[in-house]
Amino acid sequence: AAYKSKVILLYVIEPVGQEMANIQSAGMTAPVETIAEVAEEIMAADKKKAEKQLHKIRSELEVGGVKLVRVKVVEGFAESKIVEVAKKEWCNLIVMSTHGRSGLVRVLLGSVADSVVRHAPCPVLLVHPSH
Repeated sequence: AAYKSKVILLYVIEPVGQEMANIQSAGMTAPVETIAEVAEEIMAADKKKAEKQLHKIRSELEVGGVKLVRVKVVEGFAESKIVEVAKKEWCNLIVMSTHGRSGLVRVLLGSVADSVVRHAPCPVLLVHPSH
């Protein structure tokens, strides 16, 4: 609020193909069309939930004096979409929470935060999520 900053609250939903792979790896055996329908339903529910959460955060920020807040929910891979939006929107700072993974889990799953830090067009502030 003190800097009259514009804030974009961004949430990235996995692509439908990735969601289909997640469903199949969970053991669901069904025709591809059925799995695609289930994946689309999951994504629609995720999008609705994300929008609701982000609008709640938006309201809290506005009460705190931040007046220029936009909500964006996009589909894609988080590491590339975050960087893409930051470039397109000419962002001066990316603030993101980390999952706090370490060790072998981080090596195997990779780190969205690491990728964003390496490719971002601006500084990145990583915040450990509160429990």
